[in-house]
Amino acid sequence: MTATNLAVATEAVPADVGVSPLRRAARRFVRNRAAMAGLLGLAVLVGICYGTLPWTLGSYARQNLHDTLHAPTSAHLMGTDRLGRDLFSRWSLGGAISMGIG
Repeated sequence: MTATNLAVATEAVPADVGVSPLRRAARRFVRNRAAMAGLLGLAVLVGICYGTLPWTLGSYARQNLHDTLHAPTSAHLMGTDRLGRDLFSRWSLGGAISMGIG
């Protein structure tokens, strides 16, 4: 008779058998430095846009023709436009509105 190979083929079992795909994806995301830097940057932008709304709601449209085209100062963090409006107030309100829509 002929000899037969009775060895049973076994499949390799991954080390993280009990881990869900979502948890595996989260681990990969956290290990990726570029992804974490992007998440941090996005969190900073969201924090600035929504965190400064109480201080900027009244000043985004206020015009002061004596303060036109000023450079950034402590009173106007990003300077003023040609109508004397605070650019930081307009930028943060525009960002908050854009994030609310999208």
